[in-house]
Amino acid sequence: MFVRCDFCGSLRPRWAYPVDGGARNACDDCRGAIEADDREALLDRALLIPLPRTVSDRYAPRFRETAKRLHESFWRQRAGPATALRNGDRSDRLDSRPGSTDE
Repeated sequence: MFVRCDFCGSLRPRWAYPVDGGARNACDDCRGAIEADDREALLDRALLIPLPRTVSDRYAPRFRETAKRLHESFWRQRAGPATALRNGDRSDRLDSRPGSTDE
């Protein structure tokens, strides 16, 4: 099972942000944008996700607007700080405090 960053599609999510009804995974770069409250940088990262070749370039603005709405939903539903993921598993999280261990 592949676990991806919910913001840019990276295969290296290392963080989970709690939201109402679940969590959103983030890679280090997306986490940096989130922690800096840099919404434009986070949106730019979402646009790194390649569109299938069958999708015309004319749909790129629609994709950006959809990504923007999804991100706005994240900012409204965010329910706390990020926690570190263990081995990319959504359901098995470590404490995000520096120096914390899981054993």
